[in-house]
Amino acid sequence: MLFTTRKDVTASALQGWSKANGIADIALPKDVRVIDALPVLGTGKLDYGTMAESAVLGSGTRVTPGEA
Repeated sequence: MLFTTRKDVTASALQGWSKANGIADIALPKDVRVIDALPVLGTGKLDYGTMAESAVLGSGTRVTPGEA
């Protein structure tokens, strides 16, 4: 799963970029989530616990390879 804050990301754009840069399809995440902001701890480090919860709960807008 990939979390991003870019609102303009699309599955087809990710696939096109990866092909243009020689990245195999298998290296692309199957699930991409657009979120408002990455969760951080008070120290400024990523809050992996919250990210894991978001992945399980399905938070964010899903952008999958089948979508245009």
